[in-house]
Amino acid sequence: MAESSSGIAGVAPARQHGFWSTVREALRGSEQDYTQGPIGRAIFLLAIPMVLEMALESVFAVTDVFFVGRLGPDAVATIGLTESMLTLIYALAMGLGMGTTAVVARRIGEKDREGAAHAAVQALLLGIAGAALLGGAGVLLAPRLLELMGASPSVLKVGAGYTRVMLGGEATIVVIFVVNAVFRGAGDAAIAMRVLWLANSINIVLGPCFIFGLGPFPRLGVTGDRLRDPSQSARGPSPEILAAMDRLERLLDDPAPPPLVDAARRAGCPPSAVRDLESQGRIVVLDADLAYAAAAYRALEREALALAAAGPLTPAALRDATGTSRKYVMAILEDLGRRGVLRRTPDGHVPGPRAALEARP
Repeated sequence: MAESSSGIAGVAPARQHGFWSTVREALRGSEQDYTQGPIGRAIFLLAIPMVLEMALESVFAVTDVFFVGRLGPDAVATIGLTESMLTLIYALAMGLGMGTTAVVARRIGEKDREGAAHAAVQALLLGIAGAALLGGAGVLLAPRLLELMGASPSVLKVGAGYTRVMLGGEATIVVIFVVNAVFRGAGDAAIAMRVLWLANSINIVLGPCFIFGLGPFPRLGVTGDRLRDPSQSARGPSPEILAAMDRLERLLDDPAPPPLVDAARRAGCPPSAVRDLESQGRIVVLDADLAYAAAAYRALEREALALAAAGPLTPAALRDATGTSRKYVMAILEDLGRRGVLRRTPDGHVPGPRAALEARP
């Protein structure tokens, strides 16, 4: 009878580990000794968090392109080209992460927690040092790298800042990969899952805020950041350059501004300062030779929206309302259509899907 009771007692623990209880335990996370117990269950406990964190990573990539796609094809091309370059960084980070997982797991299996911690610190330092070197090169060479990837001049104008930010910040990618590899090696994949979920959730929420300027956030377009061109000194532009930037902004504060090249020459504003004005949101560049001061362009945008709301807007109607020429109104209508503010129909332009968002003061 005792022998029978012993057999029943030995079966009971196995019944506690049903499919859904194992799933809940994998998501909840707990300290496990994977040197004991069934191999299949150990793999299941480690695999579920990894699959879910990769799923959210894919969701972030899709939402990123979804929001950036509202800025036009050049912005989407920038994302694609930059992510192609970052694939090399992902490969290096994943390779380092796999090695880190193996070493940490071995030390944990040997009950050598101090050795596991030592290996984790070494992996982090190695990853940060390598990412710093590659990131510095990426910041300096971002426009050239985009050009080598076949980027058009319009993509270079829109995306150089974004590529600089992404390549310069690749250390964060490496750190996340290595830290998560340490947690997995230590047997707690659930923490690695939560870290990546948190990071991607922040990206998903803040992405549209910085891209479109929602609420109190500045509208930064595809770059999503106000990082200054690394060629500038740490002290920023000189007083002479700042004065030239102010002069150029005033020259472009007109419904029919002079050509951008001529205006920049008259103001004494170098190309790097023109790019700074654009990245700071002080001017809106429509093409290589047409730009507006931000205030002037927003006024034209509001007027176009008001006219389109009253009925299909034609280029001639916008030309007469603004007192400009066809050259200016066609560039404005093309930009508003590309951004989804207006939508072209056979009868003229009508409010687009983003009209309500752009109509706010």
